[in-house]
Amino acid sequence: MSTRKFATKHKALSQTLTKALAADMTWANNNQAHLSKMLVKTLKLNAKVVNKMLDRRSFSMGAVTQANIKEQQAIADEFYAQKLVTKHVTISDYVIK
Repeated sequence: MSTRKFATKHKALSQTLTKALAADMTWANNNQAHLSKMLVKTLKLNAKVVNKMLDRRSFSMGAVTQANIKEQQAIADEFYAQKLVTKHVTISDYVIK
């Protein structure tokens, strides 16, 4: 959600931002009707489309876990195997620890 340089230099701010975004995600999960109205207006999409999208997902924000890294690595590996990307990527190289 930021550059490595910024996140490393401003660790406390990055943690505060992560907590604030987590609270926003909790709000989104608990206020789906209001969120739908906001998204319909902002994105200028049909309410049925927005509601279907919201029904299919939940929102969350937190620190990157090993499970997240493993899942993203599997996707990156598949993209590379299918030649959708030309460079092999190691996801953990891009995670600030």
